[in-house]
Amino acid sequence: LSWVVVSYLVANMIAAPIYGRLADAFGRRRLMLTALAVFIVASVMCAASTTMLTLVASRFVQGFVAAA
Repeated sequence: LSWVVVSYLVANMIAAPIYGRLADAFGRRRLMLTALAVFIVASVMCAASTTMLTLVASRFVQGFVAAA
């Protein structure tokens, strides 16, 4: 169960500096809307996950786009 939380936090820490650079290149609004769409898809993936591995992977994706 701790992997679910840890994967979110690790992905968030990795992606924060990346999104800062991408926001400068592509614009904050476009980046935020894209991240929001991917976060919604990842949330649906979390809800539909049947194994712990898919749940951890979905939370990793959520954490990565939540940094935006």
